[in-house]
Amino acid sequence: MGSSKTLKLDNLRLFPYSGWNIVSDYIKGMVLEASDDDITWDDILTADQTVHAGWNILKNDGQHSTDAYRFYRLSHTSQSQCRIAELEFNGYIYSTESTPTVTSNSIDVHFDDGLTSQTFPSAL
Repeated sequence: MGSSKTLKLDNLRLFPYSGWNIVSDYIKGMVLEASDDDITWDDILTADQTVHAGWNILKNDGQHSTDAYRFYRLSHTSQSQCRIAELEFNGYIYSTESTPTVTSNSIDVHFDDGLTSQTFPSAL
């Protein structure tokens, strides 16, 4: 996620290799792991027998951690051999970066759609 960011994962979407007849024969048992230090890994999601051809949404089953982590990795089975066509992480990114002071400035906003033209002075 980056040196000052973590991801609290809501779900993982994956699209497996399209050449498999029975996807669960290959993907079942694949584990999504997460870590903050890239040394100690926690199991987050495990693919079960319901995985299928096309898009799959894997959600945390409540038995695993729901913390935000910096690192994520897939631990594949010997059958799947990392043959995932697409992978999408959905969740919330958190940052520990300090933010600069936020200031507001007034500006004039001009609207023109070709028929109507109007200026809104000092709009925030």
